[in-house]
Amino acid sequence: MSVIDETLLEQRWYTERLLLRAPQPGDAVHIYHLARDRRVSEMLLNMPHPYERYEADAWVERARVRIESGEGLPLVIVRRADDQLIGSVGLWPNYLHRRAELGYWLGVTYWGRGYMSEAVQTMIDFGFAELGLNRIFATYFTNNPASMRVMLKCGMVFEGVQRQAVIKWGEARDLGMCAILRQDWLRRKQP
Repeated sequence: MSVIDETLLEQRWYTERLLLRAPQPGDAVHIYHLARDRRVSEMLLNMPHPYERYEADAWVERARVRIESGEGLPLVIVRRADDQLIGSVGLWPNYLHRRAELGYWLGVTYWGRGYMSEAVQTMIDFGFAELGLNRIFATYFTNNPASMRVMLKCGMVFEGVQRQAVIKWGEARDLGMCAILRQDWLRRKQP
């Protein structure tokens, strides 16, 4: 049984500068323009390059199906100031073990501005407060220290490196892993 359900297709999460929401069909064109930059796809295990428009359309459809089925919560990140879609963030829960994997990416133009930390913190808070999770983890390519900094800023703890754990574009790549436990999250929430 899943805690995520189709009502989340309409839910909105607001941060100081961002809106997180389920993707809509009209978002595909914006996702395509952001994701076709090689610098984005080279930091993500499952994003191809070149990234084609039909892949953005398919991603939006899969994201909506995953939300409806309770399989995951892939959301788009929209900058509130100008209603500009800037990336994606999501949780993929495993309810049996009360844990979820966190994933995210931003368009290159928006790197280094703290947007991702806002989005990631919102997903962590939702996972613990609303989904009843005990653990949220994320992995990153070790040549992407900015991703690790986002995780650490949001209270995640570095847990280690899986050497040559995945193949990206024909090359064995190391994955770093960070995680946060419910008890750590609760401690951070105390005044």
